[in-house]
Amino acid sequence: MGWPTDIALIRTEWSELAQVPEHPNLIQLSATAKNHAQYGQSYPMLEVSLKDADDQVLIRKVFTPKEYLKKDDFKLEHFNANSEVKITMRLDA
Repeated sequence: MGWPTDIALIRTEWSELAQVPEHPNLIQLSATAKNHAQYGQSYPMLEVSLKDADDQVLIRKVFTPKEYLKKDDFKLEHFNANSEVKITMRLDA
């Protein structure tokens, strides 16, 4: 039996998208996700959408926890109660 998932209790607290210096084709996504639940949960899928100035989605991709978590976080197999996880991903633009 897996861990429960109440996505309403998992929120992105902060995020930033920036170009990687000296690598013009790379962008870096940095974010902090928090589990506000009083219990451990499964890590959610992570959706990244890039929009234009008119708020139209240009690119949308969904990442699995294995793709966006650091190895040590992924080994835990669940998102601890009332905890945060730092996410850093480099994406080829």
